[in-house]
Amino acid sequence: MSACGDGSAPAPIDAGDQAEWRIAAPAAVGLDADRLEAARAYAFQSDYYTQAVVVIRHGSLAAEWYADNSGPDSLTNSWSIAKSFTSTLVGMAIAAGEIDGVEVPMTDFVSVWQGGDRAAISVHDVLAMSSGLDWVEDYENVDGEDGKSDVIELVLDPDPLHVALEQPVRDPAGEVWTYSSGDTMLLGHALRQATGKTAAVLAQERLAGPLHMDSFHWWQNATGTTYTFCGIDAVARDFAKFGQLYLQRGVWGGRQLVPAAWIDAATSPQARSNPGYGYQWWLNHPDSSDGHWPTLPRSTYFALGHNGQYIAVFPDQDMVVVRMGQYIVPDTDDWIARNGLFQAGVISDNLGATGTRAPEGDWDEEHFFGLVLDAVVK
Repeated sequence: MSACGDGSAPAPIDAGDQAEWRIAAPAAVGLDADRLEAARAYAFQSDYYTQAVVVIRHGSLAAEWYADNSGPDSLTNSWSIAKSFTSTLVGMAIAAGEIDGVEVPMTDFVSVWQGGDRAAISVHDVLAMSSGLDWVEDYENVDGEDGKSDVIELVLDPDPLHVALEQPVRDPAGEVWTYSSGDTMLLGHALRQATGKTAAVLAQERLAGPLHMDSFHWWQNATGTTYTFCGIDAVARDFAKFGQLYLQRGVWGGRQLVPAAWIDAATSPQARSNPGYGYQWWLNHPDSSDGHWPTLPRSTYFALGHNGQYIAVFPDQDMVVVRMGQYIVPDTDDWIARNGLFQAGVISDNLGATGTRAPEGDWDEEHFFGLVLDAVVK
């Protein structure tokens, strides 16, 4: 690859032309190695618990850093980054004619909702987390702000789908944005009804396989229900492939895996009361009701996960940056009570009961990504 010292982009590269990432020196893709070092030094301060950072520019891997005892083959966990995978599968199912479109009612997939107060909920409403169903998303306090945490019930109940399906209506469908892992579980149910396959199987066939995400594993419970709102195990390089797929507007290896129109819709405002949210993607919108990064480019969008998991896509810079936190196996019996997360036996066969270390101290993801962007040669 020819050097691009002025930071200009070379001819577009389809990162999927090879099973593995092309490796490029930072200078070859318009990045200043010394400035990248400032981003590395920030991310790997001891109390930030960063496990991996991967920087992709112009379709090539320009930098990657790992914590001690970790490396390119070390698994990381998505947490809610998985939500963006789920919405992508919905877009692919629509393109395949398996779902008739985003405006179809969820009653097409949940017959028991017909004729009730949930009948007005559409696939679009659920994609945009505007179903109107009551939901408490509380990870730290198991009891939740009103005496319960629906997300904890979701992961500890033997029938997590039942938890999502039985939530009462709180707001008119489509009107109020509420962050809800339950909504994403409903999308998984719609996918299974429409295709006859679980989200985990669909993701393997339609995303992980074509993208050569060879370590990909999506958590399921004992009955085979995919936790569509979280829980993908993969290496950091492979999460970067998912971001690059979006940056390339759905093209991978010369194939249009995901319609470009879906990529555009998913990364555009879709929630009526929160312009900072698309179809299970976070947008850098100044009027966002939950999350805005004013010093980052307006075009930036994110797949985000609990405890600091990020796939950041910077279209104007032709760049994808992944930051993943340290993936740990707890060694104390009260880990569930302390962290409000998962119990043994319901998640990945790879690791058993697991968690991630949240950044402590004054961790600032906006500052970190700003340091990476400062490395772009002007």
